[in-house]
Amino acid sequence: GAAAKAIEARKNAQELKVQMEERRKRVKDEKDEKRSQIMGYWGPEEKEVRSNNIDREHCTHIIKQMEVDQLRKQEEKNARLRQEKRLVDNCLAEMTRDRRKEAEKVKQHKEVLTTTWHSQCK
Repeated sequence: GAAAKAIEARKNAQELKVQMEERRKRVKDEKDEKRSQIMGYWGPEEKEVRSNNIDREHCTHIIKQMEVDQLRKQEEKNARLRQEKRLVDNCLAEMTRDRRKEAEKVKQHKEVLTTTWHSQCK
């Protein structure tokens, strides 16, 4: 009775122990096998290696464009300054002409008054 049940329980416990050990060993072996395999790469496709010459050419081209742009801006600035200088020179010349005309008018008016005065004094 009880002894037979105890023996049966030990036998079952032993079988369960063996099964658990076998399962643990199988899982360990599967893990070891997976770890021994080379992992695949799941990222984006590898890009072809480009030569540095292309990048260097692009940089050189961009630098040349920047130099041309800088020269163009300088030329535009110089042209604007020349135009402003011409405008100022023209304005000054016109002011000088206006002053001369005004001075000439004042002189003529003075002469007329002087002539009139002298003619009345006689």
